[in-house]
Amino acid sequence: MKRKNKIPSMVWAILLAILSTGCSASENTNEDTVVQFYKVRIMSVIDGDTIRVQFKGEVPTGCKRNETVRIIGVDAPELNLYTDEKPEPYAEEARDYTNKYFNTVVKIMFDEVSSDRDIYGRVLAHIWLEDGSCLARELIRNGLGKYISYYPFRASLMKSFEAAEINAQINHVGVWQKCF
Repeated sequence: MKRKNKIPSMVWAILLAILSTGCSASENTNEDTVVQFYKVRIMSVIDGDTIRVQFKGEVPTGCKRNETVRIIGVDAPELNLYTDEKPEPYAEEARDYTNKYFNTVVKIMFDEVSSDRDIYGRVLAHIWLEDGSCLARELIRNGLGKYISYYPFRASLMKSFEAAEINAQINHVGVWQKCF
C-alpha cells in the first residue's frame, strides 16, 4: 500500500515559524555580539553566490576597497566559466537573480562563526538587500542554490536557510523540481 507523503500541520507551523525569523538585517545575534554592517556597491556578478563589491565609506580591517565576496551559506549551481563543461542546471538563473542587484548598494555582514576568507582568498560574508532580506536565503528559497551546512555560521541563519531549502524542496522549486 502506497503511503501519501503528507506533512502534518505541526511541521508546517514549525517551518513557518523558522522562516519568519533569522534572516533580517535587524537580527539580534546574542548578548555578546555586536553586528557590524558595511555598505557596498555590487560592481559585478560572477555567479549566483559570488560577487565583486566596492566598499562605500569605511573599509573593514583586512579588506581592500574592492573585494570578491563568496556569499556564506549557499551553493549556487556552477556556470563552469573556466572549464569546457556546460553550466549546471539553474546556474544561469542563479546568476541572473543575483545580477538583479548589480550596481546597487547593499549591506555586507561578516559572520563571527565562519572564517573571513575562503581558500581562494574571497571574502566570506552575508549580503543584506535594501528590503532587509538576505540574498543567500532568497537564492535558496527560490531553488537557485542549496543550503551549505558543512561550514558553520550563525545558528539562526543556518536554521533560516535550512527552512528555506525544505520549503523549496516541498514546493519543487528550481533545482528541486521533480524529473519525470
